[in-house]
Amino acid sequence: MNRLLIGLTGNIATGKSVVRRMLVNHGALGLDADLIAHRTQYPGGKAYQAIINTFGSDILSPEKEISRAKLGEIVFADPDRLIVLEALVHPAVTADIEERIEQATLPIVVIERSSCSNHPWLGSASPSGSVRPPPNTNGTALARQTYA
Repeated sequence: MNRLLIGLTGNIATGKSVVRRMLVNHGALGLDADLIAHRTQYPGGKAYQAIINTFGSDILSPEKEISRAKLGEIVFADPDRLIVLEALVHPAVTADIEERIEQATLPIVVIERSSCSNHPWLGSASPSGSVRPPPNTNGTALARQTYA
């Protein structure tokens, strides 16, 4: 089946998810790459064991889940460690998205991601779009989402 892939990018709180949901409401398959990235880090996820092998079991919660707070302390303190984490997660995300595209029964797939860089499924998507909010509204949307 020929599919139209739409890559949707934009900064935080610009409305990417709103646009993705609007397209889904009109018959597209919507994929949230950031959510998929988080799921690859869940127990049994495609990047879970590699992350533990690389960063150690100290990043695990008592429930054996990867603590994003603990992992964040490591990778945001050292840019090289962030690159290592991305090298573990991005291939897993790419594989998951490629599987979902292959299995899709809908003719349009919308892939939401904060950035298109280093992601072949978005870099080749046509059309692609960037979401930008009206001036002076970006922080308001983020504050409502964060503190609601």
